Amino acid sequence: MLIFLHYHDNYSPLLGSAKDLKTLFYIVYVMEDKTRLTKEEIQKELENLSNWIYRNNSLEMQWQFFKFSDLIDFLKKVITTMDKQNHHSDLILDTKNKIIKVSVTTHSENAVTKADVEFAKALDKLS
Repeated sequence: MLIFLHYHDNYSPLLGSAKDLKTLFYIVYVMEDKTRLTKEEIQKELENLSNWIYRNNSLEMQWQFFKFSDLIDFLKKVITTMDKQNHHSDLILDTKNKIIKVSVTTHSENAVTKADVEFAKALDKLS
């Protein structure tokens, strides 16, 4: 994942000109690494992931919870991670059995990419 930071001086009607006070605005752009991985590279990456599997051209993992509220708390963390990484996986929510299943692939590449692996690693840190 590449992160670019940009800042500039800005005039603010409330604070005055940039000569009086520098106002810095940081804009963060997150760019996904859409480098496709070979099956061999995927298998190697799976060795460093907790119980993830490679199936149907995607990385898959599921979590089961004792309480429904724990599932919802985890789901919120997954969604936050999706937004932070700008990488949106497929989610299956089984409320009866309190299971959340995540399937991640880069749809635009129709393949598993480095961005998918980075996303899976981020979710591993949540659990």
